[in-house]
Amino acid sequence: MNDYLNKFRLDGKTAIVLGGLGLIGKEVTVAFAMAGARTIILDLSDEAGKLFAKEMCDKGYDVSFRSFDCANFEEVDNNFSLIIQESGSPDIFVNCSYPKTEDWPQNSFESITLDSYRKNVDIHMNSYAWLAKITADAMSKQKNGGSIIQFGSIYGVLGQDLAVYEGTDMKENMTYATIKGGITNLTIQILMHSFCQVNRIDSFK
Repeated sequence: MNDYLNKFRLDGKTAIVLGGLGLIGKEVTVAFAMAGARTIILDLSDEAGKLFAKEMCDKGYDVSFRSFDCANFEEVDNNFSLIIQESGSPDIFVNCSYPKTEDWPQNSFESITLDSYRKNVDIHMNSYAWLAKITADAMSKQKNGGSIIQFGSIYGVLGQDLAVYEGTDMKENMTYATIKGGITNLTIQILMHSFCQVNRIDSFK
């Protein structure tokens, strides 16, 4: 009988998970670590990150944490490039970060401001785009390929179904649709670009 799970082993691979302390990101981190990858968490909370990494290491997994703010667009290029320089080009890069401004719940057609719209597109969609580009460059140079996984949304392809939100305080959000649509198309663009010798790029919806 074939050991199918063994085919998904990642021993000897390095995975970087941006947003690795979030609801989704933490499970992604655990999955990669359990599959044998050297897993590097990038997220905001220094204390929580170090604690979670220690818990994983105590269980025998190779997990480390680096404080990283993808919303700090003035420094994001240098900071991320430095991480890749220190840890080596990743075999897997997962972006499941969710940077947003404090007024995020008010980004509906009726209440959104131009300033908020521009800031959120910049820190969310543009950080996804630029970090994917840096990672793709690094993977191309190492000539071993790799995987870039970006978390998008079905609302990057379809309009939001407000009926889903009945009974909650969630509203339509034009900025979210713009961002996730951009991430989905960006993923296709990187995949199609011949300079990037990656094995697989996914945008999850």
